[in-house]
Formats: sequence, structure tokens, C-alpha cells
Amino acid sequence: MCVITTENRRGGYISNICKKFGYTPIQVPDESKDGNYFLRIRKIIKDEAQASVAITFDGPLGPLHEPKVFPFAVALFAKRRVVPVSIYVKRKIILKHRWDKFIIPLPFNDINVYVHDPITVDKQDLKDEFEKLRKEAKEMMLEWEKNFQIKKEAKNETTN
Repeated sequence: MCVITTENRRGGYISNICKKFGYTPIQVPDESKDGNYFLRIRKIIKDEAQASVAITFDGPLGPLHEPKVFPFAVALFAKRRVVPVSIYVKRKIILKHRWDKFIIPLPFNDINVYVHDPITVDKQDLKDEFEKLRKEAKEMMLEWEKNFQIKKEAKNETTN
């Protein structure tokens, strides 16, 4: 699996962690100055035996839960589908001062991961900067989060 991160110092830390777990990091600039990195990304993905690619939807600078154009552009250019992933962590520390409300899971935890249905990206979606697909992805992830919370609360009420 390839993991896309930024070229800054924080991205360097993420890249080192990815390498330790056997992933291939691809570092790109925070802001696009030109499209050269798309060629680099596509080549690395192809060289990694048609690897999957992990990209945060709302990173690197936010706002929270607002999917960016970049993941959809990479999917289009690399001929991949976008697969949103939602995560719920029961016991956690939330860094509230950060734009992304970064979560640090605590030990001995209940963590749920949900892989949503893939979203196909095509050239026509580029016309509106993937607006429809970005909205679809955001809505499906927020809906899961809301429904998951309701189920957890209902479960807690029945066990108490």
C-alpha cells in the first residue's frame, strides 16, 4: 500500500512510520505548484504492483470532514476508485486545539472501522472539481458516524 503525505517535517515523520509498517510513502507538496507529482504518484503505484493508495480526505490543512479535490484527482489519474473509511474509537484523547481534532486511542480499546462502498471517479467529475463525489463521500461518512453513535447509545441503554 502507498500512503500519500506532505513534504514537510510532519510528513517526514509519517513517512518513517509508514516505512516501519512496510508501506510505501509518497511525499507531495501541501499546495500544488504544478501537476508533476501526479506522474510520480502514478509511477510509484504502478511499480508497487498496482498498489492501493491511502490519503486523508480532509488533510493536510482542513477544514475537518471536508473532502479535498486531491484524493479524487489521484483516483482519476491513477485509475482507482475512492473508498472512504470511517473509524470510531471508544476511549480516546482528542486534541481539541488542532483543526483535525486528532484522536489518540487509549489502550485496551473498542475501535470500529467501516469501509464504505467504493466511489467511481471519471473525467466528467473533474468539471466541477469532484463536488458531487466529495459531497457524497462526506454524507456517507457522517451518516455512518451518526448511525453508529445511535446504535452505541441504544446498546448502552439496554445493558444498563
